[in-house]
Amino acid sequence: LQGGGGAPAAGRHILHYTVLYCTTLYLTVRDYREEEARQLLVAIYYTILYYTVLYCTTLYLTVRDYREEEARQLLVACRLNEAACCLRCDEWAAAAAACDAAVSRLSDPLGAEAEANVKALFRRAKARSRSSDFGAARRDLREAARLAPTNREVLLTNS
Repeated sequence: LQGGGGAPAAGRHILHYTVLYCTTLYLTVRDYREEEARQLLVAIYYTILYYTVLYCTTLYLTVRDYREEEARQLLVACRLNEAACCLRCDEWAAAAAACDAAVSRLSDPLGAEAEANVKALFRRAKARSRSSDFGAARRDLREAARLAPTNREVLLTNS
């Protein structure tokens, strides 16, 4: 999971362990009732996402006057985490929308925040390819490869 520049450690740990618990729960029950377990996992992930985004938005509104840059970085990290969760839940449109939201918050997508931009582009490419939008997925992968020419995962997917 993403850390975020000004994210309090407790919030990151709670989210991390909640996702870990949900994954363990899914792996435990998937052999018995796979579809029901998947639906439960999707519901839990969306609950986590809702409260994470709510927490991040509240934090952003609280500290924007004091530490606006850190709050903006935290929102970008939250959106990237949301996209990762949506990809795991096979929610392609929601994953692409979360990546769009992350990219729109980047202040320097070609410089200091290129790594976050590459993550957003790569995750959006995954979502678009799974929803059969192959042209847009290929454009995202090419842009990610241009920004991070040594990123092995991007290069393997782009080839």
